Amino acid sequence: MGALMMWKILIPFVIVMCTFETIQVATQLSSKSLFLIVLVISDIMALHFFFLVKDYGSWLDIGTSISHYVIVMSMTIFLMFLSVLAQVVTSKRIHLGRKNKLHFT
Repeated sequence: MGALMMWKILIPFVIVMCTFETIQVATQLSSKSLFLIVLVISDIMALHFFFLVKDYGSWLDIGTSISHYVIVMSMTIFLMFLSVLAQVVTSKRIHLGRKNKLHFT
């Protein structure tokens, strides 16, 4: 059941990263520059959640605020992994039952 939930969560991320890779190839921009933009946005989200971390209130509120911050910080590592995965997935050629035709001249 846990594997099914992880699969359900990972599929949209992989699709978005493959789309991101396609945009990068179509616009012929550097993948580093586009990925830096994504990293800046994720760092802004991390900074936002850092200022929302609470050290007062119930243990549930404190734990929730800390876990939100940790999840956003781990997104950076996860996005790096997905970027490599998207590059591998989008760079492979798929041959679907094609045979080389022999032409005699």
